[in-house]
Amino acid sequence: MILSLHDPRPSDMAELARQTAAELRKRGIWAQLALGHTGVVEVPFVRDWRLMWRAVPLSQSQFDNLGPIACADVIQAEEARRAQEWAGDEP
Repeated sequence: MILSLHDPRPSDMAELARQTAAELRKRGIWAQLALGHTGVVEVPFVRDWRLMWRAVPLSQSQFDNLGPIACADVIQAEEARRAQEWAGDEP
């Protein structure tokens, strides 16, 4: 994996989560920090016509050595895949 010099990973998980949530909001994804959980970003989804929040811990192995831009890329791709499944589209 090639890491971008323009996407440095903060040493603090809380700062990584804050920067990742900000990057997702730039992309139009209404993301927020999980209250009381360091290093966790929450992204919205709708279930039974209610707005719910999915917690995404940035300590998962898929986020190892990734900066906030790359973390946002992973989250955005996963949310797009979920949306396709929900809509019945073939991924």
